[in-house]
Amino acid sequence: MKTCIAVATIVSILTFSGPVRAQTDQGGPTTSVGHYVDKGTLRFHIDTSVLNYRYNAKTEKSEPFYLFWENSPYANFGVGYAVIDRLLIGARMGFGYQDRDPDAHEPGDHYAVRLGFLPYFEYLFFPLVWLSPFVTAQLGVEGEETHDNSNWNFVTGGGGGLHFFVIPQFSMDLTGFLSYHGGHDKRKRDGRDREDKVPNHIISLSVLFGLSGWL
Repeated sequence: MKTCIAVATIVSILTFSGPVRAQTDQGGPTTSVGHYVDKGTLRFHIDTSVLNYRYNAKTEKSEPFYLFWENSPYANFGVGYAVIDRLLIGARMGFGYQDRDPDAHEPGDHYAVRLGFLPYFEYLFFPLVWLSPFVTAQLGVEGEETHDNSNWNFVTGGGGGLHFFVIPQFSMDLTGFLSYHGGHDKRKRDGRDREDKVPNHIISLSVLFGLSGWL
């Protein structure tokens, strides 16, 4: 009886795990019991912050949570490559603008052009059916330019999230980041003849929503 139970258990395990290994040998994400990212997989993605909070430890000023469509549309375009199974190395390039003072009277005085370049790595855990949880870290630069202010910061941070695979080649992504931004604001005064350097020590908490293609 015990022998029959042991044989049945082994057969059940092989039946459950066999399709995953067979499909992952072909490369790319799989769909049998999950989505497995093999070495050599390419990821192309776009994302944007849907919630954001920033606190400047130097000035003790903070910005409340805001939705991206209210005052700061910003999009990241990125590419990643799986250097080994489930480990991606890539980079994001960001572009957008910030409506800093909607009540300003002079056109252009309240808009800030925002730019960023953020290399990252991402480690995906074993998939749970259509969900692939992951942890990630990033290191790069980002900043903004206005008519009287230049603000560029070194950025480092980490977080985690989920990839929801609609099909093996496409996923919807949700990522949470805790980041540190360090740098200076260059503020021009007196007809742009003088510059004041104001240090930044900013802690930010953000939630990103994105879409990814996997090849």
